[in-house]
Amino acid sequence: MKLWDTLYWIDNKLLANKIDVVKPKPEELKEAMELLNELVNVWFSKAKEQFVTAVKLGMLMPFSFAIKQKYEKEKGFLPWLFIYGVRDSGKTTTGEIVLNMFNVNDLNHKKGKGTIDTEAKLGNALSIDTFPQLINEGSQLFVKPSMNEMIKQAVEGFIARQRYENKNVLKEFPALASLIITANDKIPVNDEALTQKRLVMVRYPLEARADAEKVKDFKEKMSQRLPKLKALGDFIIYYIMNNQDELTYDWVNLNKKLLEKAYEYANITPGFDLGMLYVDSDDYDANIDIITTIWEK
Repeated sequence: MKLWDTLYWIDNKLLANKIDVVKPKPEELKEAMELLNELVNVWFSKAKEQFVTAVKLGMLMPFSFAIKQKYEKEKGFLPWLFIYGVRDSGKTTTGEIVLNMFNVNDLNHKKGKGTIDTEAKLGNALSIDTFPQLINEGSQLFVKPSMNEMIKQAVEGFIARQRYENKNVLKEFPALASLIITANDKIPVNDEALTQKRLVMVRYPLEARADAEKVKDFKEKMSQRLPKLKALGDFIIYYIMNNQDELTYDWVNLNKKLLEKAYEYANITPGFDLGMLYVDSDDYDANIDIITTIWEK
């Protein structure tokens, strides 16, 4: 994937720049959809709703900038994804699964703590291309009020950051990409305009935590298979490029339809409820996770 690979909307048309739009073979997509069934029912069985919701939102993230352009007059946009919860529960792996769908599971699209903690670093990351960026341990993004305001602007606006090169030249960093942010704790800011509108908050529970053996087992059995999910990403891009009127910021219903079409084309049965959706609760108490786990033991 090269820099400035973009999906954008101009003159009432969706265009792909430096992106190969190809329809996968049915057998290729079948492998991808069987793999998705396995991920939901085996490896993320303790956090099904969370995982499915994250994947469904991630499926549309390459179109985030195009959606903002298409629905500029009604201020339509795609929210970013914030996954939080205990360690070893699959938060980072979920983000990597989304990146694998679009063949961008690389250092350009994965960043760790401290590598994106300033306006300059964030603006640079968002302007690489229109594919999602995975930010691990990203709660520090929300510590500074200036960063919060920049994030709110970048989620629904076209420009992430502006900087004067000199007195006469203003350089702009476009807000092309969406972020998938992981953290151990819930976002450390009480701003409803951010947490209830611009971010989809997904909590991975204590029971989803994998022991060292399961983590090792996943790496051995699944790491080499995850790139097969690219067939699903190819199908999504191909379908939307050929059904452009269906592109919308109503990601819940659009992604359900995209999964239905993908399973239909692959000629296999979905292994889970395609309408599954996780809703984060402000009333969450960490003690409930602890009590539930003790009771199960």
